[in-house]
Amino acid sequence: MDNTVKKTPLYDIHKAAGGNIVDFAGWALPVQYVGVIEEHRNTRTNASLFDICHMGEIMVTGDEAVPFLQKLLTNDLDRLKVGYCFYSVICNERGKSLDDCFVYKMADDRFTIVVNAANTGKIVSWMESNVSGFKAEVRNLSDAMGKLDLQGPASQGILEVFLGQECSEDSWPRFSFRELQLQDRGLMISRTGYTGEDGFELYMAWDQAPVVWEKLMEAGKDRGLAPAGLGSRDSLRLEACYSLYGHELDEDSTPVESGLGWVVREKACDFFGKDVLLRQKKEGVPRRMVAFEMTERAIPRNGYPLTAGGREVGIVTSGGYGPTLEKNIGLGFIDKAFAEPGTEISVNVRGKDKSAIVVKRPFYTYRGL
Repeated sequence: MDNTVKKTPLYDIHKAAGGNIVDFAGWALPVQYVGVIEEHRNTRTNASLFDICHMGEIMVTGDEAVPFLQKLLTNDLDRLKVGYCFYSVICNERGKSLDDCFVYKMADDRFTIVVNAANTGKIVSWMESNVSGFKAEVRNLSDAMGKLDLQGPASQGILEVFLGQECSEDSWPRFSFRELQLQDRGLMISRTGYTGEDGFELYMAWDQAPVVWEKLMEAGKDRGLAPAGLGSRDSLRLEACYSLYGHELDEDSTPVESGLGWVVREKACDFFGKDVLLRQKKEGVPRRMVAFEMTERAIPRNGYPLTAGGREVGIVTSGGYGPTLEKNIGLGFIDKAFAEPGTEISVNVRGKDKSAIVVKRPFYTYRGL
C-alpha cells in the first residue's frame, strides 16, 4: 500500500484480526474481516464495532459561535439543546452541498462538528474563510480525536458493561450524548449511528482508541460483538437509506434534491443558499431522490442510468445487495414524474435495461427507532 496512505491508531489491531485493508479516502481501513454479508447480519442481530477514526472533527467556540454556525448550517441551532446533537448540511451560496455533518452542542458557546474525512480540509477552509466578523474560533481536532461506532441491538447491554452504568433509552435518548471519563481521559458518547440500528458513537483522544476498542470487545465477548468493516457499513446505511456524500449529495446537488429537505429550516437568520433552498422546498424540484428494488436479476451500481419508456430519466447514486431484505436495492436521482412508489423503471446495466420498481424509503427500519 502507498506510504502516503494514513493509518488510524487501530491499524495493527485490524491486521492482527485478519482485516482486509484497503485505501479508503486516503486511509488504510478494513473493508471486511470475515465477509460483508456476515458482518452486516451480525450488526442487525447482535452488535458490531467499526473504526471511524478517519472522520473529521471540528470544534467551534466563542460568544458568537451560534450566529456563526447558523450562517453555515441548514438546520436550526435554536432547536438544539445542550447535550444533544443533530444532522445538518453545509451549503455554498448556491445551495449546493459542501458536506453533511453532525453537530454536537457541548455548551452554549462550544460545539463539535463531525464531517466526512475527504471533506475535512474543505470544510475547515470554508469555516475559516467565513468566521471573520464573528467572536468565534475554529479548531480542527481531526488529528487528535479518534472515533469508534458500536452498533446493533446488543450495543446497549455491551455499553452498560463497558461503563458500569445503566444506558436505557429512557435515560439516554437517541441523539443525546454524555461526556465521561475513562482512565482519567475524556470520552464523549452519543446515541447515534449510521446503520439503522440502535447504537453509540464514541469519541476519544487519538491514542486512547486502541484501549477503548479492546475494552469494548471484552465487554461484548459474550454478546455477539465482532469487528466490522467498511463494506457492511455501506450496505447497512443503504438499507436505512442514509445518504453518502459523493453519492446522494455533492456540490452538484442541493439537500432538497437529495431528499434532505427536512434539515433545511426556515430560520430568521440568513444562511448560505437560503433563498434557493426555501424556494425549492416551496415549489418543488425537477428531480428527486428515490429508493428502488430490482425486480429482475441485476445489481445496480453508482452511475448506472435509470430509464423508463426507453429513455434515460435518472441515475443510480448507490446500489448493491441488501442482506436483510435479500434483494438488490438502490438509491438514485430521478425525474419527478417517475418518483412515486410503485412506478416501474429500469436500470441500464452495461447496456441492458433491467426491471426495477420505486419503493417507499427506507428499505429497513429498526424496531426500536
